Amino acid sequence: MRPRLEAHGADLDRVYVLDSVLCADGKTERAPSIPADLDILERTVVDTAAVLVVIDPLSAFLNGSVDSHRDQDV
Repeated sequence: MRPRLEAHGADLDRVYVLDSVLCADGKTERAPSIPADLDILERTVVDTAAVLVVIDPLSAFLNGSVDSHRDQDV
């Protein structure tokens, strides 16, 4: 994403990347997972006053309970 943003002259100071979340133990980190971490994503959107959220690629963040081939799941 960064190269595309830079190519279009984006102000990177206004870009926030949620690249990890804390595990239940509160010490280790892991990649965000959808739908399990939707509350964290929502909090991040509110806290950063985001006006655009990009999840790229979405399938990389879907956990095992989501069947990406079923419209109802996605």
